[in-house]
Amino acid sequence: MKANLYQGFFDRGERMRAECRFTQAIHWFERARTAAQPLDREGELEALMALGDCERMIGAYPSAREHYEVAANLARRVRAVARQADARVGLALSLRATAGQEEAVRQLTAAVQLYQELKDWEGRAFALWACGGAYRFGGRLLHAVTCYRQALRLFTAHRHASGQGYALCGLGGAARVMGNAKASWDYYERANKLFGDLHDDFGTAYSFCGLGNALRLDEDYDGSLLFFDRAKNVYRTIKDKVSFSYTLWSEATTHKMVGRLGRAAKLFEKLQELFAQTGDVRGTVYVQLGHGELAALRGEWRRAELLFKQGLAEARRRHFRLEACHAELLLALLRQKRGLSAPLAPVITKYQRLGSAFRSTAFPVNLP
Repeated sequence: MKANLYQGFFDRGERMRAECRFTQAIHWFERARTAAQPLDREGELEALMALGDCERMIGAYPSAREHYEVAANLARRVRAVARQADARVGLALSLRATAGQEEAVRQLTAAVQLYQELKDWEGRAFALWACGGAYRFGGRLLHAVTCYRQALRLFTAHRHASGQGYALCGLGGAARVMGNAKASWDYYERANKLFGDLHDDFGTAYSFCGLGNALRLDEDYDGSLLFFDRAKNVYRTIKDKVSFSYTLWSEATTHKMVGRLGRAAKLFEKLQELFAQTGDVRGTVYVQLGHGELAALRGEWRRAELLFKQGLAEARRRHFRLEACHAELLLALLRQKRGLSAPLAPVITKYQRLGSAFRSTAFPVNLP
């Protein structure tokens, strides 16, 4: 009887998840976990992983980490090696979003090795894709590109269209922060076609946001806002707070670039709340830099300097190398604006060491 209850609850959760109704799915997966305890360890493990996956999708990272950690320990006890690797990947994806990218890389490296031993190409490809994201968040861009390319090769070799799409999006994001808007557009355009053919709403929205950012860097601001709106509509529907927030940041930056400072300020204020809700420290750094730049554009030098320095300190503390470069660049531009000596060459050298060719010589800065 209890087994039937478990399966019924779990199946309802899976239906909700397939429809991207993650909050409702969490409710049913929690009931499935309770129904599985204490005898059905395999069922409990499946429910724990499903809970972590859904919580991660809505930005509930602390709960996701807890469920993945419990799942990893349970998988170790029952010697479910594949599930242990899956839990490590989920844990890493939660960690990288909350400034734990160094630990995320360690977890993912271990997962890649486990999948290799299991001859699980799909698990290995997904872990490589996730590792690319962890490296990118940590500003190790060349490492990120290597991982994304390895993942793309595996997904392509096995004709896994969805995996190809996400690997292409990873490459598109890396190309953007490396200062190559054209390559970024090409990667996202390829991904968008794949996701469209698959009717994958989340992947389509992901690629829309990427296409918008590529246009933004190419200074097609009106075109970029159209893509951001399309992405936000999907993210609102599926209640993906994390992706919605970063799309909102792109929109705020676009308004800043065209001089709509009041509108940009309101969006940055909203973002401050959203990133605080999900514990996204990297996002918070971007908000500090955004508010600082608006202050600089209004001639509020002391406030701008304070915000840039706060962003720089947090980025350094959390090992966000690219964001630290952005903060140093903004501080140098601020000094120049005030008629003080501030050579840009040292900052440009730091970007180059990370693998980025991004450049800017004046406010407003179109951060990638």
